[in-house]
Amino acid sequence: MAKREKTADSAPVEGSTFWLEIVVYAALIVGYLLLVLKTLDRPLAGLFEHHRVQYAFAALLLILLQGVVLELLTKVLVGIFRPGNGRRRRKAR
Repeated sequence: MAKREKTADSAPVEGSTFWLEIVVYAALIVGYLLLVLKTLDRPLAGLFEHHRVQYAFAALLLILLQGVVLELLTKVLVGIFRPGNGRRRRKAR
């Protein structure tokens, strides 16, 4: 049986879900890093050398998109693999 802890909003959290999220994040980050290194290496290097302001905005946009995509993918994947997937959670008051 997985260890259960209480969060700040008093909702029980299973420890296995936390580790599942860590593993999913690690895999997604490695995949994202390889994708960026393979596809955007030369364009980003060109921006860095010739257009620093556009490079800064492109880098910030990539960081924001990475965060949003990783969060959405993690929610979907954890929702799929979470035990009791069919049950709805009560809203905290």
